[in-house]
Amino acid sequence: MKKPSSLPLVGASMGIGIEPLRDFLRLKLGRIVLIQLPGDRELALQVMRFCRENRIYVMLAEVVHRHNHERWHAAGLSKADLEEAAAEAGAYFVGRYAVGEAGGMLYWPKSYVIDEGVHAYPSLPPCRNEKEAHDAYIAYLEGQLAFERGEICDCPLFDVESSIAFACHAEAGIDGLCLEMLPGDPRLTLAAIRGTARSRGMLWGVHIAMLWYGGFALDELWLRRWRISLYLAYLSGADFIYPESGHLEYAAPGAQKFAFDSPEMLRTRRELRRLHQLSQVHARPAAGPLAPAAVLLGNCDGHPGIWNPYAWGQYENGEAWETSDAERGWELFDTVFRREDIFHETVKGDRDHSGNPPCGQIDVVPPEADLSRYKLLLLIGYNRMDDVLYEKLAAYAENGGHLVLWLSHFDTAENRGDPVKLYRNGDLSRLCGLRVTGRDREDVTGMKFIRESSFPEYDFPVRPVGRDPYCLGHSVPAAVEITDPGLRILAVYSGDHGDTMENALKHPLLTERRLGKGAVFTVTSFSPPGASGMRKFAEILLRTALAAHLTELEVISPDTVRWAAYPDGDGRQVLYVLNCDPDLPQSIRVQYRGRLSQTVPLEPAGFRILYAASGILLIPSDPLFELHGADGRWQADTAAQNLDLENLSSGPRTCSVNGVEAALAPGERKTIACPARIPGEKAPFLDPGFLEEPVIEMKDPSTPY
Repeated sequence: MKKPSSLPLVGASMGIGIEPLRDFLRLKLGRIVLIQLPGDRELALQVMRFCRENRIYVMLAEVVHRHNHERWHAAGLSKADLEEAAAEAGAYFVGRYAVGEAGGMLYWPKSYVIDEGVHAYPSLPPCRNEKEAHDAYIAYLEGQLAFERGEICDCPLFDVESSIAFACHAEAGIDGLCLEMLPGDPRLTLAAIRGTARSRGMLWGVHIAMLWYGGFALDELWLRRWRISLYLAYLSGADFIYPESGHLEYAAPGAQKFAFDSPEMLRTRRELRRLHQLSQVHARPAAGPLAPAAVLLGNCDGHPGIWNPYAWGQYENGEAWETSDAERGWELFDTVFRREDIFHETVKGDRDHSGNPPCGQIDVVPPEADLSRYKLLLLIGYNRMDDVLYEKLAAYAENGGHLVLWLSHFDTAENRGDPVKLYRNGDLSRLCGLRVTGRDREDVTGMKFIRESSFPEYDFPVRPVGRDPYCLGHSVPAAVEITDPGLRILAVYSGDHGDTMENALKHPLLTERRLGKGAVFTVTSFSPPGASGMRKFAEILLRTALAAHLTELEVISPDTVRWAAYPDGDGRQVLYVLNCDPDLPQSIRVQYRGRLSQTVPLEPAGFRILYAASGILLIPSDPLFELHGADGRWQADTAAQNLDLENLSSGPRTCSVNGVEAALAPGERKTIACPARIPGEKAPFLDPGFLEEPVIEMKDPSTPY
């Protein structure tokens, strides 16, 4: 599928027929619509022709109900009619939804799927283990997609999904991905959809379910949540962004209703219009956000990341399928986005970078992904090891990657709930440089970091072995034999205040193996990282590993601030910064090659764009700003605005923006009055009246969902 130019596409869900599309244009809501087609062939062709002629991209809603295949939309259109309509839109046809919320089979309440309780998907058949459950889910999806292509309309198919099951949908043959944002944790779901999309070069976007999941009431916090959701999707790299419903009118069952022309709806659409305006003035770089680190979605991991306390939707298959310590490892994902407690002695150094991953973003990637783009891979959930993945991980490390994993990630047990059965009977020499020879006594025991890493960037909280353990918890230690003489033991099991190094080294907990150009860090415990006794140790390990992969350009911020760095291809990096606190202003500081900027303020729910170029930090007061040029001689597409320039290099710098010169000493910040430079195609969007909504009579405020 060829991606549209100039992404992201911002738009809205609209009603059936041409008149709602005319309203869409009048309301200035963007360049993409989610619609149903009329049931009449000629009217359907007219709608798609109208979209092509007006350069509106089109996503079609689901045509048939899930699983039972009863016609839902466009009842009068045959397969040939739908394919003709798709062709009529030409390059402006994006695709249509199919297998909508198929992840619901894994995360819905079990009453929804047992006997098709909500007239949708069925529960999956009972399986022995995660591999069988994975294969059953993929086979079911393949059947559904074959029906959609063979009987309904052969065209690009997109899921619309609230869980983290995107990798499964891609494996089954979906063509594009769409996140139904807000039922789940957007930090996790955005990381999962982006990681899968990157692994396959897919178009992906966000469909924000504000009506159904935006809040219990349309109040001030609902409106700020809406704004924050839009910009979080934007900085995360979504290719298309639109609301599912709740923007033309708000009429959730049992809730207060708000009409099309109510102040609340006017404000909702103004925020959407503002994002569309930004997308037309400022070109977000096509490379997407930098993400040096990734969480590897384990092979056959059936945790949906939302709602349901069962793995793989095995609702009727015994207690063993309820969420186990293996799946609870996903709770550690929250650690990545939480600033550490200053009272923890593990917080050390010149400044605290916790609260965001390196470069502000982290991907969740499936095993089939090209892992070479990531400097660090973390395994935190379930994983079933096999020959293909084992060799792939070894090659990843040999080529320079750093891998963090637990013994539980080498499981090959025949039945769900059985004790961990280690891959290759525990001979992990090829990857980890050790052989597991047995299990030590299960107990509550101390855990200590007793040696520094051979990589100086890994700053583990090391103190003498004769001290109290910093971590204490229930664990199942492994008896190990070291097979690589170069293996380094970094942490040990030790609960004794007077322990000796000689004794402690007999009970390894964390090992470091240099493998080729990279490294493998192995936790030698049969207890998964999500086990309660391992959580504190796991959090320290994850935080330390992430901090080891900070880049030359980072943002220090509270953990209510999300940010992303995009290389623009001209030697610059664009920083997108969003304050997710709806009530309080925040501030950030930018770190460039060890130098720290002065503070940059953020309003409540505020969004800013910064540029780092030639050692200069450019801070526009308004994000409607796009920078061009090189070597400190820049032009900016912008209306007249104040622009802060700060020198983060070690020497004096002179630069100019739109002809205004500035000389800056190291560390100096100056404010210049940046004059307007408005190319003709951007003039309508930089017009001061662009955000104002025309008065129209909206005859059809309906949406597909």
